Amino acid sequence: YFRDTINPSLVLFILDMNTGTVSLSFTEVINISSIVYTQFTLLQSLYPNTTYFTLTGGNLVTTSNTDLVTFTLLPADLNEIKRQKITSFAYISFNSTALYDVSFNPVVPVAGRIALFTPDTTPPSITRFDLNLTSNTLYLYFSEVVNVDTLDVTFVTLQQFASGGLNYTLTHNSLSTSPSGLVIAIALGTTDLNQVKLLFPLATSNTTTFISYTSAAIADMSGNWVANRTSSSALQVSTFTIDGVPPTLSSYLLDLTDGTLTLSFSEVVNASSFNVLGLLLQGTQTLSN
Repeated sequence: YFRDTINPSLVLFILDMNTGTVSLSFTEVINISSIVYTQFTLLQSLYPNTTYFTLTGGNLVTTSNTDLVTFTLLPADLNEIKRQKITSFAYISFNSTALYDVSFNPVVPVAGRIALFTPDTTPPSITRFDLNLTSNTLYLYFSEVVNVDTLDVTFVTLQQFASGGLNYTLTHNSLSTSPSGLVIAIALGTTDLNQVKLLFPLATSNTTTFISYTSAAIADMSGNWVANRTSSSALQVSTFTIDGVPPTLSSYLLDLTDGTLTLSFSEVVNASSFNVLGLLLQGTQTLSN
């Protein structure tokens, strides 16, 4: 009996960014229970200072010892790989402790092997959204990492019902300072907020807050545009927070020639709620007792 003393070598590296699967072909049968995912690093190139990501885990697809090992990337790892734009080419590296053959011979280390690469061609989708009218923020949650640089809020519309009703399309008055990621926060501008509030009862509760959007609203890190949502099947808000900030008087103009008093507020106010008896004109900033 002669024990196998030959170290297994990598023959082929396959990476599918649609399914998030990695397949590794070796010169001999691998002991799949020996795989250490954290020993595998994906690189964007072989140049110095290239972008890279070391896996934090994985899930085996292969169920028995074989020379072709397949595993799926963890969702968090897959999204981080996309965020770092390792999306056109990929190389893999690992050391000798990454895995062993069935005779416990360690694998031959790899410093960088290019993949047979299947790019991500799957459009992202908005899985849910929240609207907070106290912080004036619209939160969009995505199925995968999206590129905030491609965001165009003018393709996003707030509407009263799933199939229509009162509606308002955002303008460039609203913007996002979020990094690319799974959640994009849009700071609603004063103009957009006031226009929405004028369209009462649009966006005043969970049952009157929906969004529709076209595919031009945003793209993922591979340039796939978001799957659109039409105004006839709009997405309902998940968490709605009412406007809890009282309006303030910003300025006023008293014209004694016309006999008019003009009040300017920090936001749209309900004219029917105005009570003139609540006003007091005084000659000094403070009243003495």
